[in-house]
Amino acid sequence: MKKKARLSIKGSYCGACTYAIEHAGRKLPGVSDVFVDIAKKEITVQYEGDGKILNEIIKMVDKLGHEACLIDQNVIETT
Repeated sequence: MKKKARLSIKGSYCGACTYAIEHAGRKLPGVSDVFVDIAKKEITVQYEGDGKILNEIIKMVDKLGHEACLIDQNVIETT
């Protein structure tokens, strides 16, 4: 079952930042999609498995020079 989480992000202001976060996030096992919304300062992650992957996303964002923290997570229906 796919899950969806939203994270807040600080320090991301440009398209290059967005690309780096989305590209690196999609490489993580269990992650099916990552979308950065610069205007809302949010990252949306679709993933499978337990929520441990969210810690990996936060660490990855930190390594890229930004800061992220969990806003919420929930289960979504797959179509």
